Amino acid sequence: MRRLPGSLLILVPAASLLAVFFLVQGAGEPRPGNCPTPDVVRTLLSIGLDGRAIAAVAGPAECPDLRVALASGQYKDLKPLLEKALAEAGISVLDAVDIRGSEPHLRWRLRGPEGTRMDIAFILPAPPPAPPPPGPMAAIIVDDMGYSLEAMDALCRLERPVTVSILPFTPFSRDTAARAAACGLETMLHLPLESLGAKEGWRSSVDGTIVSEMSPEDVRLTVASYLDLFPGCRGVNNHTGSHFTEEATLLRPVLDVLKERGLYFIDSRTSRNSVAHEEAVRQGVKTAARHVFLDAENDDAGVRRRLVELFDSAKSRGKAVGIAHPRKTTLEALRLHLGLADEMGVRLVFASAVAD
Repeated sequence: MRRLPGSLLILVPAASLLAVFFLVQGAGEPRPGNCPTPDVVRTLLSIGLDGRAIAAVAGPAECPDLRVALASGQYKDLKPLLEKALAEAGISVLDAVDIRGSEPHLRWRLRGPEGTRMDIAFILPAPPPAPPPPGPMAAIIVDDMGYSLEAMDALCRLERPVTVSILPFTPFSRDTAARAAACGLETMLHLPLESLGAKEGWRSSVDGTIVSEMSPEDVRLTVASYLDLFPGCRGVNNHTGSHFTEEATLLRPVLDVLKERGLYFIDSRTSRNSVAHEEAVRQGVKTAARHVFLDAENDDAGVRRRLVELFDSAKSRGKAVGIAHPRKTTLEALRLHLGLADEMGVRLVFASAVAD
C-alpha cells in the first residue's frame, strides 16, 4: 500500500469510517474528484465483512486507503464477491499484489470515478507454526548456571539449542538469564530441593534450598518467588532434591505452581527411587526425565561416550534428556562433539520439546 502523508493519519473502525472520511475531507485540502473510499467501505460491509475488521488510513490531500484484517481462509471466499460488487459500483481493480513482509498482505489498487485512486491492504493471518520434523530428539540441559558468565557465553557460541538451568541467588543469575534470551536459548529454573543425604549445615551450601520442614503453602510461595526472578523461564528441574522426588506429597506443592503457570518439570533423577515424573503426569504437568548425566566422567572421552549414549537412547525411545554442568572440560567437549547428533540422525531440541 502506498505510504500516505504523515501530517494526518487516522485509524478508525468501519462504523465511523464514512463520517471521518467526510470530516477529514471538509477540514483538509480539497480531494481530487470523487474518492471511491465511501463506496468501497459500503461494498465491504454489504458482502458481510465485519466492520470491526476495517480501518481507514486517511491523508489530508488524497483518498483514504483501507486496511482489512482477514480471518484464515476468508480471502478466497471474499475475492469474487468483492470484485463483482466493486464493478457494479463503477470501481475497477487495477492490480493485486502479494506482499510478503513483516506483515504479509495482499494489496489491491483501485480506480474510482474520475480516475481517483486508493488502496486496500488485506492483512492475512499468520500461518500456523510448522509441525516439528519427525525423528528422534535429544534435549541437553546445562545445570548449575549463574556462577559464571563465561560459561553462558560458551553455550551461546555452540549455536545449538541447549537449555540453560539457572540456580536462584547465584552471583550472575539474572545476567545469565538475559544473555541466554539474547542468544535465543531456553531457560529454566534449577530448583534447589532437600536431599536425603543432607547433613546439618550442608543445606545452606546452596542458598534458598527448599526443605521438608516447610509447609506446603510456604513451598508454593517460595517456588513462585524463584520463578518470578526469571520471567522468561519455560520450566523447572530439581537441584539435588532426592527427599522431595521420592515423596509425592512433598513434591505436590511444587507441581501445583508449575501447573498454574503452564511450565514443565524435568526430573533430574538424582534418586533411582524418584516418583517425580509419575507424579507430574498425575498432576497434569508436562514432564520428562533425565536419561544420561553427560559429564559423570569429567574428561573429553567420557563426555563423548555419554553423548553417544544419549543419542542412542533418543533413537530407541524417540526422545531423551541429557544433563551436563558448566565445567570447562564439559563445555569444550560439547563444542567438539555435539555434531555427533547430526551424524547419528538425532535432532537437538530445547527441553520444552521433549516434555509432554
